[in-house]
Amino acid sequence: MLSRADSKLVGREHSMPGLATVLDAEALAAAWRAKDPAIGIERLSPYYAHYKPGTRCLVGFRISKADCPGELLCYAAAYGPDAASKLPKAREMAQGKSSLAHNSMVILEDIDTVVYTFPADRRLKGLERLASPQPRGNMLRRLLYKQPDYAEATLQTLRYKPERRYVARLDTPEGRRAVVKFYDAPGYRTALHAVQAFASAGASHLAPCTGHLDTHRVLAFDWQPGSTLQTLLSGPDTADNQRTQALELAGAALAGLHAQRPGNLPRRTRDTVRARLRAQAGTIGQLCPELNAVAASLAQDLAVRLDHTPFLPAALHGDFNAEQILIDNDGRATILDLDWAHLGDPAADFGLFLAHLERLALRGAPCSGQIDRYRDALTRGYGRQRNLPGAAAVAFHTAIGLFYRAAEPFRYRETGWPELIGALLARAREILNDAAVQSKGRWASNA
Repeated sequence: MLSRADSKLVGREHSMPGLATVLDAEALAAAWRAKDPAIGIERLSPYYAHYKPGTRCLVGFRISKADCPGELLCYAAAYGPDAASKLPKAREMAQGKSSLAHNSMVILEDIDTVVYTFPADRRLKGLERLASPQPRGNMLRRLLYKQPDYAEATLQTLRYKPERRYVARLDTPEGRRAVVKFYDAPGYRTALHAVQAFASAGASHLAPCTGHLDTHRVLAFDWQPGSTLQTLLSGPDTADNQRTQALELAGAALAGLHAQRPGNLPRRTRDTVRARLRAQAGTIGQLCPELNAVAASLAQDLAVRLDHTPFLPAALHGDFNAEQILIDNDGRATILDLDWAHLGDPAADFGLFLAHLERLALRGAPCSGQIDRYRDALTRGYGRQRNLPGAAAVAFHTAIGLFYRAAEPFRYRETGWPELIGALLARAREILNDAAVQSKGRWASNA
C-alpha cells in the first residue's frame, strides 16, 4: 500500500505510469503474479530507490519465497517518455543468448515497467555470469588466475545498487575470502583508475586489487579483517577510548591518502558542484514541493559560497565516511572504496564524514550528541600527519554533504521521508550559517 507521501508523489508525476506500482511492493507483487502465476512470491521488501523526475524510477527489492530460504534480489524500473526505446531493449535482453533464465525479466507492458531478477541487470552486464556455476567459475578463474580455488567459491551479496554497482564476498571451501565488485561502464573506468593510482603508504592502508576483467567490468580485492568504524562508533560495548583511538587512526589514514599524488585523477570543478547542487534541488522540489523554495535557496547560497572556497589539488577519497574505514585488532586502519576519488579541497572529505554522522544523528543513532568529540578525535589523528583544513571550510563542506544526502530518506524508503528530508535541509542551513560566522574570524583559519 502506498504511503501518503508516495501517493502525493505519484499524483504529481504524470509521465511515469508505473510509478505507483514500483513504490507499492504489494501492488508490484500482485502484478508480477498475474504475469507469472508460478513465480511463488510471498513478499517484496524495498531497500533502495533511484528516482529521476520525469524520466525513471528504479526500486530494488528483496524477495521472500517459501521454496527458497536464501536471499533473492530484484529491481523494478518504471520508465517515463523514453519507455518506447527501453522496453524493446528489455525484450532483446530477455530473448538474447546468455546465461540468464528466460524468466529473469518480466515486462509489464501496460505500465511501461520492467522487473529484473538478479543477476539480470540492464547496465551491469558481467553479473549474468553469476547465473550458473560453469560461467561463474570460468569468470572467477580468469579474474583471480593466481588463486584458482576461488573458481569454486560461494558468493554472499554485501551491497547491490541496481544498474550501478554490485559487491559480494567470495568464500572458498578452505575458508579464504575475497571481494568482487561489478560496475556500470563509467563507474568501472573510475574505480579501475583509482585502484591503480593509489597505494598503501604510511598510516594509510588500502585493500589491494588482485584482479580485474575489462570485459565484465569487475574488480577483485583481498578480504580485509576488522570492523568498520561505523560499527565501533555505534556499538554499545565499545569503550570511549576505543572510539577515540579508532577515529584518530582513521584521521591518520585520511592524511596519508591526501598526501599521495596519483596521476590523472578527475578534478571536481566548481561548475561540476554547481550542476550537482541544481540537480539535487530539482529532485527535492519534485519529491517535496513544500520544500522547493528551501532547497533552491540553500543550493543557491552554497553555490555562492563556493566561489569563495579554495579548490586545492589534493587527492580525495570522495565518499569518506565511517563505513569506509576498517579497524583491525592490530590498530591498522584500512580505507575502502575509492570509487569516487578525485582532486579537490581536503576539507571536502572531512565534510562528507561529518555529514554522514549528522545524518545518522537525525535518525537517532548513538552518535547523536557525540559529533563534536568524534570530529576532534578525527582531526587529532589527521593533524599529526598533515596540516588541517580550516574549520570554516570543513563546516561549509559538511553543509554540502548534508545537501547531497537530503534525498536519502526517500532513496532508502524510510518511513516519514518528507519530514526527514526537511530535517536534513534545516541542519545543512544551520551548519552553513555557522560556517559563515567562522569565516569572519571567530574561528582560526586552521583550528
